[in-house]
Amino acid sequence: MPLNLQNTSFFAGFSNLSRADPLGILHALSDWMETTAMRLAIPTRNERISPVFDSAGQVLLVDFEEGKECSRCVAPLPEDTLAGRVTRLKELAVVVLICGGISRTLRQMIEADGIRVYPWTAGPVDEVLEAYQQGRLHEAQWLMPGCSDPERSEMGGGQWHGGPAARPGRRSGSPKRDPHTGR
Repeated sequence: MPLNLQNTSFFAGFSNLSRADPLGILHALSDWMETTAMRLAIPTRNERISPVFDSAGQVLLVDFEEGKECSRCVAPLPEDTLAGRVTRLKELAVVVLICGGISRTLRQMIEADGIRVYPWTAGPVDEVLEAYQQGRLHEAQWLMPGCSDPERSEMGGGQWHGGPAARPGRRSGSPKRDPHTGR
């Protein structure tokens, strides 16, 4: 009798994915890994998420088993090339990267290697980790000021609707211009 891998818990989440969508398969694998044992990376600066991953000097590595944090350590990041950063994340066995700003090129390189990226995130590291564990990372309070990311909306409404001026404590994202001079 042949082994039916579709009925195992590992392969169950892959049944609706197309072979023509390798990124979808990688994200499904990432989802599965997030529910068992996984390593999450957050670039840090002064106990907060670094504002730009492309120039961050270090990442906090947080290991989870069965959804519970089991260890933490800090690892340096190379400053030479974007490819060097991607290689370092792979060497560190990172499955999820939660970061602030990130260039489109670097994000695409990281995602192409199967690492799930939660970009445009801001806040104190411990609070962001708690929000991630509780499935609340999509909430507007974790979004960097002045940023929106359509994928964050797909995570459950992370894109904040109403624009920067409507958000309490934030100024409008665009300065007022003189109608005569355009400045």
